[in-house]
Parts: sequence; C-alpha cells; structure tokens
Amino acid sequence: MTLCKPNLPENSVKVVVASGEYSYITDELKKLGIAVVTTAPHIRLPYPERFHTDLQLSHYSKGKILVSNNITMAEDNIVKKLTIVSADTGVDINIQKSTSFLGNKYPHNICFNNVVMDNKLICNVKFTAKEIIKEFSKPGCKIVNTKQGYSKCSIAVVNSNAVITSDEAIFKACKKNDMDVLKITPGFINLPYYNYGFIGGCCAKLSKDILAFTGNIKNHPDYILIKSFLQNHGVHILELSNKPLLDIGSIFPLTESP
Repeated sequence: MTLCKPNLPENSVKVVVASGEYSYITDELKKLGIAVVTTAPHIRLPYPERFHTDLQLSHYSKGKILVSNNITMAEDNIVKKLTIVSADTGVDINIQKSTSFLGNKYPHNICFNNVVMDNKLICNVKFTAKEIIKEFSKPGCKIVNTKQGYSKCSIAVVNSNAVITSDEAIFKACKKNDMDVLKITPGFINLPYYNYGFIGGCCAKLSKDILAFTGNIKNHPDYILIKSFLQNHGVHILELSNKPLLDIGSIFPLTESP
C-alpha cells in the first residue's frame, strides 16, 4: 500500500477520508474494498457543512494532511483515526495542525478548501492556510488564484490538467492557465439547507481511470457533456448510489495499491 498524490491516484484506492454523515455512501465504498476514515461534526463550521472533509482538512501534498488549529476533542478523532491508519498500513502520514482557525461564516470556513493537482494549487489565496500557500510558492509550482473560496467544493478533478466546474471564476482562472475545463450548469446537486451543492463535493477519483459520484449523474442536465469530457480523458464513471447527487464535502483518496 502506498500514498496517493492528492486527488490523483494512479492505482486502485485503498483508504479514503470522507464524511461520516451518510453511511450509505461509506458502506458502498467499503463494498469496493476501500477503508473509510470518517469525519465527525466540526462545531465551528456552518451546520450544513459540519461533516465536510474539504473544510476540516487539506491533503495538500503527498502524505501531508493539514487540520484546523482550533480542533476540539470531538473533532480530534479524525487525527486519531489517521494516526491509526498510518500505524496499521505502515504508511507515513504527516498530520499537522495549521495556524489557521476555522470560523462558522464564509470566508473563515475555507482555509483548507483548495484543489491540488500535481504542482498546481487552485484556491482563493487570500483565505487559504499559509502552510499550503508556502508549499506551492516553491520553484516549479503554480498557484491558480480564484475569487471562489469554495474551490475544492466547486471542482471535479479529472486529471492533472483537466477539471469540471460550474463556477465562472474558476472556469476563467483555469482557462487562463491553459487547463482543459468543462463548464456545466450550476445546481442539480443536493446539499441540505442550501439551494444546491457543487460538483467537487459529490465525486472523487478512485483510480486513474475511475471518477466516482455519490449519486445518479445521469440525472444531471449536462450528463452527456460530462460523460464525453471524461471519455476524452480516458476516465469512466462509477455511481455509488442511485440516489440524487449529494455534496458530502468531497472524498479524499489517501492510499492506493502499489
């Protein structure tokens, strides 16, 4: 078992970090032979987002996990669970506490909500944790700055240079940086208590050629465009349920088969 690059596994994923709120999704992942490290509710996040992995932590570099500095005893189980995974698998997971503090209102809840794609970081630089910005300020790295603070929520990673989003600011920023971007219609993804959720929050790569969705992607009005875009990049669709698409705050691949 080896560590995955953030968002971009090469082989079959073996361990992920995901919301502990929806057991029907985590149960399906387990049926696929994937161990799931589940989040607990973070009391300092907005209530609808309290379980969201992409707000609680960032897998910002291979094997490096950044968590909130104001994590409480209840939320601290994510650190304990990751420590156990590291010990059980023999994989070195570096868990760090950020100097950033999470808040319950935007933009103070988005310091970890960024997208890592090899040497690229897509985020709102102003509100992203300093440790992450420092990591991608090194030579050979590129920071793609966008006004959209919910970057991870808003982006489905297809490969190291291709994404899907419904956000205009992200679309423009990625196109400006010579990335292949499919812009889809906003909405049609459930997120309780909000008008709608986002594409990045309802999917994840489970191998180099599989993008898994939390629900039935066929009901999205842009399904044909999404399917075609993925096929052009050699990626197939896997649906984890027949329910409507649900934004669960992303699924983070952590380890994969050798």
